[in-house]
Amino acid sequence: MGTPRFEVGAAIENGWRLTRANFWLMAQAAIIFLAVARVPQYVVRQLGGASGIGFSVWIASLVLQVGLVLGLTRLSLRLVDGQPATLALLLGEFSLFFRYLGASLLYGLVVLGGLLLFIVPGIMWAFRFCLYQYALVDRNLGIVASLKASASYTSGARWQLLLLGILCGILNALGFLFFGVGALVTLPVSFLAYATVYRILSGGQPAPVALLPVPPLPSVQPSGS
Repeated sequence: MGTPRFEVGAAIENGWRLTRANFWLMAQAAIIFLAVARVPQYVVRQLGGASGIGFSVWIASLVLQVGLVLGLTRLSLRLVDGQPATLALLLGEFSLFFRYLGASLLYGLVVLGGLLLFIVPGIMWAFRFCLYQYALVDRNLGIVASLKASASYTSGARWQLLLLGILCGILNALGFLFFGVGALVTLPVSFLAYATVYRILSGGQPAPVALLPVPPLPSVQPSGS
């Protein structure tokens, strides 16, 4: 049986529709993730990167970021599958920390090795194994098994994944303009687009998205004079 096909535009559109349908949930998740990534950098600069406290803050931030990436992956998969999702999922995947760290290290080494071999193999291998974190979280796989699963799923779809990576990169670059406010939308869209692609390539089918109006922020009535 051949590899399931997906359309890049449809994947990004599904990510956008899911972000709209779950706007406040995904916006809160993005705020938490960006705060964990950015605030410690400021703290470390103030304390001095070489100080013991600064180094401890940097390590704690790195651990939290990895955990939140795994949590965002789980959250995205549940939304793509049409299952209930809450913000608590962000902190629910720390048990996969070391496996994800090992898989990420192996992924980086594979891509680096490919780049040293005339560059093109590295680019192709980057997209061949790019879904490893979704396979690891979704199927609770080990380090090597998650990369093998990604290679199996992405066979025949690597040019589409290259285009998806370029478009998501552009979206997120635009999102970080204007003090990063747009990233509250583009970051969830990217996670959900990749989760959509993973679900299709792994033989599943994303659940239909029922679009609801985004609830307005509470208004403040002016007090009478």
